[in-house]
Amino acid sequence: MGCCCCKGEPPGPTPEELANFEAEKEERRKEK
Repeated sequence: MGCCCCKGEPPGPTPEELANFEAEKEERRKEK
């Protein structure tokens, strides 16, 4: 099994999904 840096496409969340996740975290912080 290769790590996410070995291939161009990581098996886990894509950079786009990670960015969305970070944005969601920030939005939740602002709500509080």
